[in-house]
Amino acid sequence: MSYPVIVNIPHASVEIPDFDDYVLSPDAVRREARLLADLYTDELIDDAENVERVVAPVSRVYVDTERFADDDKEEAARYGMGVLYTKTHDGVYLRQPVSEERRSELLKKWYKPHHARLTHLVDTALSTEGKALIIDLHSYPTRFDMLGIKGKYTPDICIGCDAIHGDITVLETLVNWCYENKYTCAINNPFSGSVVPLKHYEKNKTVTSFMLEIRRSLYMNEEAFEKTASFFTLKNALAGLIRKISSKD
Repeated sequence: MSYPVIVNIPHASVEIPDFDDYVLSPDAVRREARLLADLYTDELIDDAENVERVVAPVSRVYVDTERFADDDKEEAARYGMGVLYTKTHDGVYLRQPVSEERRSELLKKWYKPHHARLTHLVDTALSTEGKALIIDLHSYPTRFDMLGIKGKYTPDICIGCDAIHGDITVLETLVNWCYENKYTCAINNPFSGSVVPLKHYEKNKTVTSFMLEIRRSLYMNEEAFEKTASFFTLKNALAGLIRKISSKD
């Protein structure tokens, strides 16, 4: 017996619906979108069973569904990379100041539906299973200076969690899975935390959430932005991981 794992995938897309707000050329915006995308993370779980997916349809440089909607609560906003990016990863101005009307329009169309679905899936799991498990799936470059982070340790897998929503049994399963597949791993290094619907954030311990940040060189050529043969090895390993953490036994 098993229950669904909710997999949040906020950064796989490179889609830019329009270029109305940008000060850079469309080609430059597309390059930034591709550079920052967690490419292929949506495909990495294609073979996994017992999952419910929440996949953002637009690039993070258009609307970043992983951020807090309120810039005052979002640390990345000080780098111009809040819910609506105004700067590139290297600090170049990307977008002109967004009016409140435009901001409301973008959040209503792209941000709120993503979080409404995530919240709905969590609420459904709580009502049917008494608990909910989220895997927040990301990837990150081997070398980077993004959000003020530079020269940090880059393990194969970074596991993000916090004290309230980080179940120790699931954490042990994640760490053991890394060791079994010969992946190096670290907890909350170089990134930390994991997405939880605001309705339950820091309130409901029965909502468990873990972020998996996968180093991109593990499954793709970072220069060519193309999958490597090891993509399929990782994909198979992730399907096995989902089976383990979704088991009721």
